[in-house]
Amino acid sequence: MKNNVSGFTTASASLKINEVVLVDKIPAAVHFVYGIAETRKAFGKNGKFLEGIDCILNNAAAIDALSNEYATLNKFSGARIQDKWGVIASEINIQNGDANGIRDWIKVNCENRLNEISCLSRIADIVMQHVPEIKERVDSLFAAYQLCTLYGKDPKRFQAACVYAQYVRDKEAYKQLISSFDTTWKKIKPKERKGMLIVEFPNALHISNGQRDSLTFAAMIQRIKGKIRKRDCVIIVDEVFDYLDDGNLTAVQYYISNLIDDMKTAEKRIYPLIFTHLNPVYFKNHAFQDQKIYFVDKRAPVINEHLKKLIIHRGNISIKAGVERHHLHFDPSSIDLQKEFAALGLKETLGKSVKFHAFIAEEWGKYSKGEEKYDPFAVCCYVRVKIEEFYMRRLATLNPGKDF
Repeated sequence: MKNNVSGFTTASASLKINEVVLVDKIPAAVHFVYGIAETRKAFGKNGKFLEGIDCILNNAAAIDALSNEYATLNKFSGARIQDKWGVIASEINIQNGDANGIRDWIKVNCENRLNEISCLSRIADIVMQHVPEIKERVDSLFAAYQLCTLYGKDPKRFQAACVYAQYVRDKEAYKQLISSFDTTWKKIKPKERKGMLIVEFPNALHISNGQRDSLTFAAMIQRIKGKIRKRDCVIIVDEVFDYLDDGNLTAVQYYISNLIDDMKTAEKRIYPLIFTHLNPVYFKNHAFQDQKIYFVDKRAPVINEHLKKLIIHRGNISIKAGVERHHLHFDPSSIDLQKEFAALGLKETLGKSVKFHAFIAEEWGKYSKGEEKYDPFAVCCYVRVKIEEFYMRRLATLNPGKDF
């Protein structure tokens, strides 16, 4: 950003945090076309006993479950099932009485037969599980009938309405999630832009790295919830924990624990795989009670004292430039800093970059062969130098004659 001060243009630095895309593509705003009056009329003379299903169509958990049952909903339109249903409906419509009387008659004479229609029974189970307003089985069965009928009228619209309902639910969940964080963050909230739902962060000066990371992680967990369709799944969390302070570390564990609990409620299972450099003792708390720990490498590395001393003194002005270029990074030329190393009390032979690289290569050999004792710092130096060497030589091949 530039400002004009007394005729002079000045520049001010700005640290922008990248936005997070919560929803890649906002679905079309499609709603369920449903009316209880029309449904009762279509049922026949005694349709008066039917209760509206708005409580289902406005229930996010029920819609989520129904989204996995399109094949079940579609079965109701099959010829054999329609024949069975037609017989029951005809019997209901020849009865006399008010709505309560008809409903009582159905409970005695039809409920068992309705339960035998598998698609109705399955949808009724979902209704009973997710919709507290519907308490009796007979009501859940006729709610299932209405859902199947609504689906059969226009399957594509029903499915699109489910997708949009889920989006509305997710958007509200994102909003609640973000608002639960520090309210001083300039009223961060999800925004619809260019067909996507995003969250924009304030300038980095107004939000800590830990706050940003934990909020981003929480938002991504919410996004995952909306994408899980299979019964069993795995979530891989790579090094998210490694750079968080204690408060945000606890918050991130809380979000994962909530995800596990929500999956259990939905009769699904999720297995979080957490890749971290942290000691497992950090996770021995109420958030992660049933955890299994696997070490990638159980060997106990041994730090070479001479290398440790070199790393401590690498910023000394007498060796800084040479060590950075020829020891700790790849450079095809070599350098001899033995005198400077001796003056600093460092191992003289390591002052020669050729000797240094021979040393770290030897430690890499120990590590790669599975030997018990190796220097982890030397191994890291070796890997970095080799990666740089590979890409430098690759660039030279792709652009011959150009000095890199």
